[in-house]
Amino acid sequence: MAEIKSTLDLVMEKTRNLTFSAEEKRAARLEEAQKIFNGLLQKHLDQELTLEALQEGLADVARKHDLGDAGVLRHVVLDRLHLETLHAPLLDVLERVFGCNIEPLRVLARDYQAEMTQRADDRRRDLAGFLKTQREVWGSAVTPNLESDPKWRDEAATMQELFTMKLEQEKQRL
Repeated sequence: MAEIKSTLDLVMEKTRNLTFSAEEKRAARLEEAQKIFNGLLQKHLDQELTLEALQEGLADVARKHDLGDAGVLRHVVLDRLHLETLHAPLLDVLERVFGCNIEPLRVLARDYQAEMTQRADDRRRDLAGFLKTQREVWGSAVTPNLESDPKWRDEAATMQELFTMKLEQEKQRL
């Protein structure tokens, strides 16, 4: 009578002679190292881990996973950088752990914030003027709602797209 095999037995039988190439092994080690460093980075951002402990963890991960250069893990930090997350902890990690020149990122963050604030203030003034002249509503209690203004949403999206492109260029430079 024929033997009934489990799914696991069938899979093991089919994959018995498969092996990873050196490149596949390296890619698997790098992916695992990135996951571990990502966890360490999150702990640092949650203020559960000091910058020094993060540096030690990075060196340990690089050594255990035979990466040679811990700089390959820099992309874990760069992938987290967005216009809304261009703040001190991530920038400090790039500067102090990986030795990156982050001044252009700080300038970009300041420029983005200043430009968005300026344009928002201008649009609020325009809307307040419109409400006063067209709707005859004015006073200190009148605060235009920018989020409901389609023109502002379009302008903000355009600004975000422009600064995101600049951020991507800076990330490529690093």
